[in-house]
Amino acid sequence: MHFHGTEVRQRALILLRGGTKNADVARELNVPTGTISYWKHVDRAKRGECPGRHSPKCPRCDGVS
Repeated sequence: MHFHGTEVRQRALILLRGGTKNADVARELNVPTGTISYWKHVDRAKRGECPGRHSPKCPRCDGVS
């Protein structure tokens, strides 16, 4: 397993918050798209924006899973 540095993650979040697509961020930073998606999900959950959920409960955000 490869661990990416804090700078890479922060750069990814800046790009994502600016509207750059996950695939474009992954390509630019040479990080798997699944990792980018996870970072985006965690970032949005921390900000109270649980993404992709229409119900009030999200197992990943609420730690139920």
